[in-house]
Amino acid sequence: MGIKSWLEKAGEPVAETCFPPGDVPPLPYIIFSDNADGGGGDMRNLLIKHNLTVERYSETSEYSAALEALFDRAGLEYSREQMWLPDPDDLYETIYTIKTPIMERVDI
Repeated sequence: MGIKSWLEKAGEPVAETCFPPGDVPPLPYIIFSDNADGGGGDMRNLLIKHNLTVERYSETSEYSAALEALFDRAGLEYSREQMWLPDPDDLYETIYTIKTPIMERVDI
């Protein structure tokens, strides 16, 4: 599943979980976590349900129209929460909780 490359279409650097120390890009950037559940019939895991959380870090409180357009084009419902992270960070964090799981069929 190419979640990282899909999120990169928003035009900002993307990492799963975190950027390695020393490799954190300039703001804005995106971090995501992919919590997956396997399941299916006949005692076989043929379907993976991806539950995404996307965090965007930026210097301003403006939302990312490009990122939200990705969610809209994919038909994904989401909630958005924003907070200010004071010293030492001095940046905004916008957390997108994707309410619609992304389903992936696994061929065995």
